[in-house]
Amino acid sequence: MKKDTLVFVCLLLAFVSKAQTGFYLTPGAKLVINANAKLFTDSLVLIPSTNLVVTGPLDQTRTTSLVHPGLSSYIPRVYQFTNTIAAFSGDITMLYRNAEAKNFDENSLTLNIYDNTNWKPYASNVTRDTVKNIVTTSNLSNVDLRELTLTGTSILPLRFVSLNNQCQDAGVNIEWTTAEEKNVYYFDVEKSTDAVRWFPIAKIPFAAQNGRLAHYSFLDKDPTKQAFYRIVSNDFDGQKSYSLVTKATCNNSEVLSLYPNPVHEVAKLSIRLEQAATVSIEITDIKGQLMSKTVATLHTGFNTVSINTGNLPSGIYQLVLHWNDSTKSLQITKQ
Repeated sequence: MKKDTLVFVCLLLAFVSKAQTGFYLTPGAKLVINANAKLFTDSLVLIPSTNLVVTGPLDQTRTTSLVHPGLSSYIPRVYQFTNTIAAFSGDITMLYRNAEAKNFDENSLTLNIYDNTNWKPYASNVTRDTVKNIVTTSNLSNVDLRELTLTGTSILPLRFVSLNNQCQDAGVNIEWTTAEEKNVYYFDVEKSTDAVRWFPIAKIPFAAQNGRLAHYSFLDKDPTKQAFYRIVSNDFDGQKSYSLVTKATCNNSEVLSLYPNPVHEVAKLSIRLEQAATVSIEITDIKGQLMSKTVATLHTGFNTVSINTGNLPSGIYQLVLHWNDSTKSLQITKQ
């Protein structure tokens, strides 16, 4: 038996020229892999249960992305053969690095094989060693090998448990709780006038809690511009997770904002009133000359009014609002 194994190794060296990430079998060459012998190629191990004959030309390489699409997620270790190794039966072992599986639950990693038509997972007869980073799939039968990789259950950076806001004299206090934090770098607190367009107002560092619930808060000292909040977690690899949206309901002052500004044609004026009112909306130039005037009946709470500037030449203007005993103004830049 030892003599047969030595002959197999000599044949391998005669017909296979190893590259950095694989091997190349020259045209017309024939490689016979005896039953239960092991073919090692760049952390991929093939152990056929019956004699396997492979003929050249055949090039095997390892890359980080798929040649054949069809998998939504996979580790960045993909083995590819230029020609199909047909009817393989036996065991396949794949080794991987910690960094390649950091976004996956390693206990769920499963061999996936592209057979020239579809990707197919092989979830039976799997042995996983998460310490040595090894996945072995045994008792495969008549499988065509063209492209191989590992997939599994993705791990999100964290899970949001709660998000709420509280009205205070100093502003709006945003509070959130997270669990199962993994690989989190920091949090963005984002605001919006319409829950569609968002911008960050604070960056909060991650506080490791060793698997326990983690509680965070941020005081928005300028609550007069926005009404909606959400939290965005950012992990070290650029992945993001988004919380639900919470709407501030503090009615201690009127809110006034304009988007976009500068404006080309139409801008959206957002205004929150403590009580319903008829509002006069004026646009004046820098000399105070009245350019346009409209009157709108607005209700209690948030209102959105379209401001048309299509007839105005480019320049800087003042948007002035009058209602009851109140007057508020905003500067508009027309482009």
